[in-house]
Amino acid sequence: MPPFFDFILMVMLLIFHFLYKASSSIVSIFQPTLPHNDIIITTFMQFITLLVTDPLLQAIDDFDQLQCLIVGDLAVHCYIREEETEANRTLNLEIAIYPPKLAREIKAKLTQINGFERPTSVLYWNMALGRPRISIIPTDELPYVPAGLQPLPQFRYTRLPLIDKLDLMVCKAYTCGMRSKEQNEKDASDVIKLINLDCNYTFSQRLSPDQWKHLIESEEYIAKF
Repeated sequence: MPPFFDFILMVMLLIFHFLYKASSSIVSIFQPTLPHNDIIITTFMQFITLLVTDPLLQAIDDFDQLQCLIVGDLAVHCYIREEETEANRTLNLEIAIYPPKLAREIKAKLTQINGFERPTSVLYWNMALGRPRISIIPTDELPYVPAGLQPLPQFRYTRLPLIDKLDLMVCKAYTCGMRSKEQNEKDASDVIKLINLDCNYTFSQRLSPDQWKHLIESEEYIAKF
C-alpha cells in the first residue's frame, strides 16, 4: 500500500476514534463465544434448523451447495456485547449466502412458508421469540466474497460462521450511504465501534489493498452520518 494512502486511512481512523463517545467501553473480541441464552443467537439457530429441515427449501436445486455466513447487525451484535433490554432490541438476522443464486431462491421460497410475511420489500418471521427481520444477502451484493462461509452441516452453536471483524468493518462501510438514513447512521456508528475494538489500530496492518480501498471510498459517508 502506497504511503500516501496509508496516511489517508490513518487520519480517517483517528477522526472516527474521536467521533466515538469517550465513555464507550473498548473490548477486543476476536473469536466471540456466545451465550446459549442470547435471544438473537437462539433465533438464528432456529432459522438454521428451518433451512436444514423444511422440505420446500430442501427441494431447491443445488441446495446441498449452500454456504452461510453471519454478517451485518447480527455479526456486530456478536462482536460488541452492548447492554440493552430484550424489549427494545430489534431482531435483525442478516445472513450472507453462497452461491448467490441460492439466496434469491431461498427468499422466494420463504414467503411460501407459514409464519413468514413480506408486507413490503422486507421479510419478517413471526415466531414465539418475536418478529425478526430476515435479510438473505447474496454474496455478490457484498464488496467481495468474505472468507469464513460454512456449509450447513458444519454449524455449531458456540462456533457460529461469523464474518471476520475486518471484513465486517469493510462491508458496513461499503453499505453506508446506500440505505435509509436510520440504517446509514447505524452503519457509520458500527464502523466506528468496530474500529474502537482495536484501539491501537493494529488491524490497519492486516488490511488488504481491496479493504483499504473500500474504507477510503466510504470515508465521506461515514463522517456524514
